[in-house]
Amino acid sequence: MRASRPSGKQPYVILVAPVSRRYSLLSSLRPAVCILITHPDQQPSLPADHLQTAFGLTQAEARLAVLLASGEELRSSAEKLGITYGTARVRLARIFQKTDTSRQGELIALILRTIA
Repeated sequence: MRASRPSGKQPYVILVAPVSRRYSLLSSLRPAVCILITHPDQQPSLPADHLQTAFGLTQAEARLAVLLASGEELRSSAEKLGITYGTARVRLARIFQKTDTSRQGELIALILRTIA
């Protein structure tokens, strides 16, 4: 569900999920639900080193993948990394090869599933 903010900014996203007793660390308290509240203005940081390990990416490729997974476009990612657009395209092609993907959307979905 969403909770509006008095400031008018993007609403908070609230997820309420049941907690299974067998996975509970606090079994004596018998928790019933877990409540997660996400702040829409806060960007989670993706660990580039995990992408390097999971997919065999170089440090440079992992940094590019992190920016793309954070919602950056390829051209702006290249600018942030201080590389040319052509270099970014070459790195992206290598990332696609190493992750067995062929589109940015597919790559991002894979990264988010892997990191989660």
